[in-house]
Amino acid sequence: MPITVGASFFFSASGGGIRWGVAAAVMVVSVLPPLALSLFAYRFIGRALTAGAVKG
Repeated sequence: MPITVGASFFFSASGGGIRWGVAAAVMVVSVLPPLALSLFAYRFIGRALTAGAVKG
C-alpha cells in the first residue's frame, strides 16, 4: 500500500478524532524520498538538457 493511502487512514479514524501531529509527520516522511531524489537528479537532468542544445 502506498504511504499516501496509509496516511489517509489518519483522517478517516473513527472515535478519537484526527491525530494531526501523526498525520503531518507521515506526510512529511512520504515527501522526503522523492524530494531527495529530484534534488540529486536535478544536476544531471539540467546538464543533459543543455548539452543537446549546444552545437560544437
